[in-house]
Amino acid sequence: MHLRLFTPLWLAFACGLAFAQAPVAAPVVLAEDFSRADGVLHEAAGSAWRKWRGAPAVAARGGRAIIPAGAGAEASVARDLDPLPAGATEVEAVFSLRVDPSADAPSGVVFPFQFGSEGNKRRGRLAVRVNADGSCQAGVTAKSANDVVWAAAELPRNEDNAVVLRHDFVAGRTLLWVNSPAVGAVPSALAEGGDAVAPGSVVLQQAGRVAGPEIRLGGITVRAFAGEGASSAGLAPAPVSAVRAEEPAITPPARGFRVFLLLGQSNMAGRGAVEDIDRAADSRILAWRPDGTWGPAREPLHRDKPAVAGVGPGFAFARSLLPALPPGESIGLVPAAFGGTRLAWWQKDYAGTQRWADGSTYYARALTGGRSVPPEALAGVLWIQGESDIKPSQGDGGAAYRRDLHAFIADLRADLGRPDLPFIAATLKPWNPAEADVINAIYLALPSEVPHTAVVRTQAPALAGRLNNKPDDTPHYDAPSARLLGELFAREARALVPGLR
Repeated sequence: MHLRLFTPLWLAFACGLAFAQAPVAAPVVLAEDFSRADGVLHEAAGSAWRKWRGAPAVAARGGRAIIPAGAGAEASVARDLDPLPAGATEVEAVFSLRVDPSADAPSGVVFPFQFGSEGNKRRGRLAVRVNADGSCQAGVTAKSANDVVWAAAELPRNEDNAVVLRHDFVAGRTLLWVNSPAVGAVPSALAEGGDAVAPGSVVLQQAGRVAGPEIRLGGITVRAFAGEGASSAGLAPAPVSAVRAEEPAITPPARGFRVFLLLGQSNMAGRGAVEDIDRAADSRILAWRPDGTWGPAREPLHRDKPAVAGVGPGFAFARSLLPALPPGESIGLVPAAFGGTRLAWWQKDYAGTQRWADGSTYYARALTGGRSVPPEALAGVLWIQGESDIKPSQGDGGAAYRRDLHAFIADLRADLGRPDLPFIAATLKPWNPAEADVINAIYLALPSEVPHTAVVRTQAPALAGRLNNKPDDTPHYDAPSARLLGELFAREARALVPGLR
């Protein structure tokens, strides 16, 4: 078997988007959004899924298929595809993938999604593994479960990720894109050597022989293609854009414009449900956009993963801070957080594969936003990050994390020309602070170790029971908690940022 591995382009389109490929009119042979009532998937009312074998069961919950964690049994369900069109040579599945490893990771390799054919042959398989350091990877195999080609880039944990899985059953190859469905992007991984077996179903599976993580799949769409097309070149299809229409650009004021950078991972980007209060713009609060323009700020501010980005603390922070500004001044927000990122990926010298859609690093995107205004307009940095580093930090007691955090702050200040730029961080997981005790200790010590810094103490006794995670989404703040967190950031900013009342 001949295998090839491509270095992926990690591009920030959202999970759950639908993708189009030439020819655009390729027929949909399966569409499943798991919108039925929660429960065991094959037993749900009107379910087209059938039980394959074993327990624990694959369930539908919150608009996702939940493939359970654990070992000792095999939970799987299958669903027939509509008949493939005459002359079809390949199928392409698009769905969201979330991996929630248990505390006892690592696990063995699991295959949560695959195409099936007569005789229980499974081809075009998606593979997932959790590594010894707690990181995750996705890969594919064209035939044998022993010949997985792994994507080089890490798969963000506890986050929805966009997956495009293409299976050419005539050529016997399977291609994978993870968070990179942009026209011209090479696959994250490609496996060859399969046989010409036309698929007739899709299978969701937890193989019980290994202690796999919980896996959630959502928004599964499968299209069939016939003959030569864009797919034959091995390039990613063109996304059907779900990006909101841009409002007219606004020129920020030349004076009295205080700009804050919103950096870190998903709890800064925001995952809370957007409500009317979050959509109401304020003429004194602007948001920077990746094209370099400014527009009205409203949630969701961030665009790291458009299908799941929601309410974070940034907009509420700005609303809370407005009364502290001198009359006539306004606030600019630079939303540049990205869900699932590790601190190492934010370093100035980072040369890895985890990047924005335009290929820029997370550090470079922060600089671009910060340099959109004169240095004197920069008022501070808000930072929430560390969930992805909780497990790695245990090994050395957080020494590497502390070093990288201090270096990140120093580099950002130097490159933005503001050695005194205020930096406000927040501690993690107030609903379970013990899990993040190493990283929380680093943040609690930050004001005594680095000048012009402050910390939002999310585990303060006065906040007990007021900062909560979303139901069925342990890592992320719900919307009311994200807004409260913004108010807490504003409280720290009043004490740290010069010129506020």
